Parts: sequence; structure tokens; C-alpha cells
Amino acid sequence: MGFFDKIFKTEKNQTLNNRFEILNQEKTVSDLIDESKKTFVLIFKHSPRCGISSMVLNQFKNQIPSDTKAKFYLLNVIQNRDFSSQLAKDLNVVHESPQLIVLKDAQVINESSHSAINRLNFGDFEL
Repeated sequence: MGFFDKIFKTEKNQTLNNRFEILNQEKTVSDLIDESKKTFVLIFKHSPRCGISSMVLNQFKNQIPSDTKAKFYLLNVIQNRDFSSQLAKDLNVVHESPQLIVLKDAQVINESSHSAINRLNFGDFEL
């Protein structure tokens, strides 16, 4: 966390940041698919080396409804390249970054990348 984050961070932003579980080797693609049978699963694939990815992620965080029961995951595609590739393969989506994949009932119901991520209407998914 940078100096300005400490000064300007609000309680709302801290809550939004805490919504994301970091994806790593502990979860499998099968785990995510199984979880989507209970609730919406949103996977944000992020490259910390990309300024556009960081900008889109920050905008996306601010759009998350405060009362959602959906599960949000953040996947660092640089640190977890193999997992990211496996995810794309198993879900039959083209790898992009930034990318948002929405799962429900073991199906990809939405996939978007770059600026299209922030055009997502959460109301369409009853999160």
C-alpha cells in the first residue's frame, strides 16, 4: 500500500478491496466451477504490469454492489501463468488481460475484457 493509499483510502474502498480472494494454486478450476453451482463466481484476470489492467480493476471495484453475495476472485496472470492458461482452456475462453469471467451453474455466462468489463451491468446477473 502506497503513501497516498494510506491517506485517501476510505472505509468503502477497504471493504471493496477485501471482496477479492487471491487465486493461486490452492484452488483449482474445478473448485471454481463447483462454487458457481451455489453462487455467481467472478474471476478478474489482472496483469500488474499493465496500466490499463490496473485502471480497469480499480474502476471495477467501485462498481461492485455492497450487498452482493457473489464470490470475487483476483488472478495475477504474471505470477500464475499456468493457472491462467488452464482456466482459459477449461472454460473455453480466449486468454486476455484484463479479463472478467462470470460463472454460474458451472457455465461461463459472461466474459469481457478491457473497457467492456466496466460496461457490465450487475443487475443482469442478480448478484
